[in-house]
Amino acid sequence: MQFKALPLTAAIALPCALAFAAALTQSGGKQALDGHVSKLASAQALTAKLTAQRLPGAPTEWTVQFSRPNYLRIESPTHLWLSDGKSLYSLDKAKNRYAVEVVASDTCAKIAGIDETAGWAAFFDPKVLADAKSVTLGSKRNIKGNATQEVTYTLGGKTFTLYLDSKLGIARGFSLKSGDAESLILSSEFAVLDDALDASAFAFAPPAGATKIDPSVARELSFADVAPIFMRNCSSCHNSSRLTGGIDLTSYASIMKVSGLVRPGDPDNSILYGAVSWTRGRSMPPSGGKLPQSDIDAIRKWIADGAKN
Repeated sequence: MQFKALPLTAAIALPCALAFAAALTQSGGKQALDGHVSKLASAQALTAKLTAQRLPGAPTEWTVQFSRPNYLRIESPTHLWLSDGKSLYSLDKAKNRYAVEVVASDTCAKIAGIDETAGWAAFFDPKVLADAKSVTLGSKRNIKGNATQEVTYTLGGKTFTLYLDSKLGIARGFSLKSGDAESLILSSEFAVLDDALDASAFAFAPPAGATKIDPSVARELSFADVAPIFMRNCSSCHNSSRLTGGIDLTSYASIMKVSGLVRPGDPDNSILYGAVSWTRGRSMPPSGGKLPQSDIDAIRKWIADGAKN
């Protein structure tokens, strides 16, 4: 079989058509994302029941309540975050301890920005998605009986895919990729309300026997908390130009792409923690003694908190 060469005009038109289609996809994605943000910002309350799953692990059940002006309740099997508009309460159910801190203007947006609810953080601050990049429309799909449209974007080194409800224009769920880690958050019940929720829904009562602790102990650590430790002690040997052991510890993405180096939620089986704590494999740093115990504890807590960016 012989193939005929495309006429010159067709050869020029094809890449132009592809570029135009890509531009339309990007434009449509930005428009859809802006609509999601706008509708969240104008809503008075949001309630949802979710399943959050860090693949390939099992899903866990979460409940979410957001309300104007600064009311928030996010509850998982192990934790509760609750803002009554004045104070933020963080409860660790397993350890039966809680912390209390004053609610600032950005407190609720930060708490809502955790991986399991980040798709709706714009409820409290529309600007949280201002730096979203590579916004594109994806496929249409059915999520738990609801027609949705995929919108994908990157933000803070993570890739999000929102599943925008075709009727509401707001995400009913989303997926999140960060390095090799992937999470899937889907709502079984979801509602956006025109009236704020009653303040009584955000009253906090400590469980029997619960201990009150300092907020710095209760706060989950992010990569920003441990990155300076790696820069001070590890980056001279483990960087993009000098990949000792094939490991680059200068960025979140480069750390998370190495299989087994960090296992979110499981420091004892993470190669990185085993090395810095001198309990598994080759001890790091190889000279100069162990890291300060406070640095080792911070790395452990970061991994135990989910090794988030």
